[in-house]
Amino acid sequence: MEFSFKKGDGPELSKQEVETFLVILKGFLKIGFSPLEAIKTLSENEPDGNRKNVISSIEYETHEMNRPLQNVLLSKKLIVPLEHTIMTKSISMVSSIDTILDMRKNGKKFEKAMLGILALPLIMILGTMGFVAFGGPNVLDFINFLLKMSEMASGMPAEADLPFFLENIFEVKITFFGLLGLVFGSIYMYFWYYKNDTKKIYKIFPLKVYDDAPVIFQMMYNLKKTGMPAGELFNEMIKNAEPEPLREMFMDIQKKVESNRPFYTVFEHYGFPKNITSILEVGEKTYTIWENLPDLIEFSKMSSENGIQRIRLALGLPLKYIGQATLIFTLLTTFLTVMMTATSLMG
Repeated sequence: MEFSFKKGDGPELSKQEVETFLVILKGFLKIGFSPLEAIKTLSENEPDGNRKNVISSIEYETHEMNRPLQNVLLSKKLIVPLEHTIMTKSISMVSSIDTILDMRKNGKKFEKAMLGILALPLIMILGTMGFVAFGGPNVLDFINFLLKMSEMASGMPAEADLPFFLENIFEVKITFFGLLGLVFGSIYMYFWYYKNDTKKIYKIFPLKVYDDAPVIFQMMYNLKKTGMPAGELFNEMIKNAEPEPLREMFMDIQKKVESNRPFYTVFEHYGFPKNITSILEVGEKTYTIWENLPDLIEFSKMSSENGIQRIRLALGLPLKYIGQATLIFTLLTTFLTVMMTATSLMG
């Protein structure tokens, strides 16, 4: 989950299909087509399938029912309410589509990065533990079978030196389920706190702030570009922002704006880092905050990318090596134990 705006139920097209549709629509508009002509052309040239059905229904509602294009796109959940506001208030449909596509590129990097860093090592470690916990008894049965065959052949008791993990399969199984529970429990707690106490997540994971900040400031900047007053701007964000705690943040900001007080302090209260709030503070004091937002957006993006890169270097490679070492050691030790037992039988 990431900072976003209300989407309602699922759209009739996938996210990628929607963005493809918007790109093609923008292309027709740029070469001089009207929105109605562009939709008609798209409908006529789209191959049969779900996407053609959706575009044909858009054509019908815009041509026959004379509904504004942005209203039709909203009703079909191809755009979210805030994107609808931008399309409605923007001077140019092309610029509004550019804005929407640009906004959709921001965010989601923190969770994806952490998943990329932790997924492979955890899979290797949990896979290794699962092999021992559930495949270990079968390995032990095979080793015991070989020992019995050796005893029958030599007439003398036979023993095998078992690796510690095969001697403690029950403990490995307990650890496996404990680690599995810890992983899923941590994921659940992260998203629960992000949804219900976003400020705490921001303070525990400052990098998540840099992930959400470009989306937040991009929304503010794009709504301001439509000529919307600051009070109305934050009212739009209050109505549409998710998760709930950030709607409360925008309510606090709106109160500051209405009373002509600086609102950078609200971002401080919600755990935004000093290097972001100091830029907001200077912008408010010099009355250049809206002009400075594009630079703040780029700064937040760069900070997010640099932070993710540092995490990859600090955690990604070591965890990957630990996972590989655990897997190789366990499999190799198990294989050697079986081979040595089999060799003693042949001897």
